[in-house]
Amino acid sequence: MSSQEVIELSVTETNALRAKLGLKPLRVGAKKQQQPSSAAPANDDKDKNETTSTSVQERISESRKRRALDAKLSTKSLGTTTTNDDDVSSWANKMRSSTTTTTTT
Repeated sequence: MSSQEVIELSVTETNALRAKLGLKPLRVGAKKQQQPSSAAPANDDKDKNETTSTSVQERISESRKRRALDAKLSTKSLGTTTTNDDDVSSWANKMRSSTTTTTTT
């Protein structure tokens, strides 16, 4: 075979080869595009606007829920220091004072 030879296969032959390789076959028929009548575009546009506004509202509500969940989960972690508890003694004193205030009240 030279590098300039062109191999041509029909769609059925190509589909048979693709089946042997484990690939999906090619579609034989071309899709026909519908041409709307003169009255249909007004209704189609209205329906499209309703569906797009519905999908936009759904995305907005999902993002609000996600934002609320993120705010709920974005608390300080155990490894994050909230005050200047750099040494153990200051932390222990703070814990002692917090337990005495909670037990006395």
